[in-house]
Amino acid sequence: MTVLLLGLDPGLAACGWALATYDGRALSDIRVGTITTAPSARRQRTLACEDHVRRGRELADALRYIAGQWDCGRWSPAVAAVCAEAMSHPRHASSAAKLALAWGVIVGALGTLPIAQASPQQVKLVVAGRRDASKADVQAALDLAYGPIDWPRRKADVEHAADALAAVVACLGADVIRAAVGVQRREERGL
Repeated sequence: MTVLLLGLDPGLAACGWALATYDGRALSDIRVGTITTAPSARRQRTLACEDHVRRGRELADALRYIAGQWDCGRWSPAVAAVCAEAMSHPRHASSAAKLALAWGVIVGALGTLPIAQASPQQVKLVVAGRRDASKADVQAALDLAYGPIDWPRRKADVEHAADALAAVVACLGADVIRAAVGVQRREERGL
């Protein structure tokens, strides 16, 4: 009665990810990390849009690799839970464009995998109990709830990985996750 959930904190430069098994009551077997892509070292000769395409491909390849590491029949991810930041900040048009590209890459790389979404404020409220919780508050709440987690070494990577795991936690009540658990239960009973 266990399903595998993939959590994501979208970003082109840094995309946090989390994988966890879920039995309808609790998360276990938690793995986290951050996919990073760097701008081209030959920035002067490379158009920004070409560089973004390259970075998008790196992100897609990494997402497929992460999902594929667990993809052994019954352990394929059943649902992706994504921290869905709004892309409506005109003062940061470049950041919004990169986030939009990351979202497109994620949707394309995940294919038909159902996606549950939670806003950053929902994630903070569910995990840390406050909509204005800091990144450190979210990480501390996750450590308290799930024991010591093997976080990445770099602080910036920890923040993205924690947001990805927090997205999973915030989306546990989503219809697509409840449905995935129900399907798994019926399959295990032979129905």
